[in-house]
Amino acid sequence: NLDRKDKCKWWLYVYTNPNNNITAYSFLDLGVGIFESKVVKTYIQQFLKGLFPGNLNMVDSLLDGTMQSRIDEDNEIRGKGIPQIVNYSKLKEFKCFYIITNDVKIDLKSGERVKLSNALKGTFLYWELQ
Repeated sequence: NLDRKDKCKWWLYVYTNPNNNITAYSFLDLGVGIFESKVVKTYIQQFLKGLFPGNLNMVDSLLDGTMQSRIDEDNEIRGKGIPQIVNYSKLKEFKCFYIITNDVKIDLKSGERVKLSNALKGTFLYWELQ
């Protein structure tokens, strides 16, 4: 509802290129970002965060679903979405798949992770399908 833009928590944009039939999807969650929305619950995670500023050290926990959520509701489904995205991103139909959240950019196709110099307050997913 564009009359209530201030109430919108996320945006989805889809574009199909008529020249090559590749469909691009962009999803923007206007929250605080994945790493800022969780509580660092273990001493090890606190220790690692102190040694390695930023969130690169927690990417593996995010991708494999072991990262604890700050939300205690729906625990039976918590931690399953990102691992499913990781698994599906490996399919040949996905030409690319990126997650940008807080100060991290993750290329799910190559596994590359980059610490960003400017943090995104939110989460951005981008993928292309053919």
